[in-house]
Amino acid sequence: MKISEVTPLVMGTEWRNLTIVKVRTDEGLTGVGEVRMVNHTQALLGYFEHAIPNHVLGADPFDIEALVQRMWRTDFERAGATVMSGIAAIEIACWDIVGQATGQPVFKLMGGAVRERIK
Repeated sequence: MKISEVTPLVMGTEWRNLTIVKVRTDEGLTGVGEVRMVNHTQALLGYFEHAIPNHVLGADPFDIEALVQRMWRTDFERAGATVMSGIAAIEIACWDIVGQATGQPVFKLMGGAVRERIK
């Protein structure tokens, strides 16, 4: 399974946008991630323009750590909030894909519930 398409969608107001990232695989699964960058949405989209073709397309959505490391270390010695937020949105979408592919909720993939209920 490989990532074949990534689509960032911006929703909200001019100063407070929510960016939804849809990550599609060659097997037809679509994962969704999101990030909010107050007053920095254009910078985030600029990062995506660079990162998606250079690091994300063709990557294995199951190999999340390798993808995160490649996005983080390859281009930026000290990744700031914009880069880390963009990476997080892609990572969330990959976890969504892994959950769909394995039939498991993401919380179980990350180690399961910590408690049975909240008081």
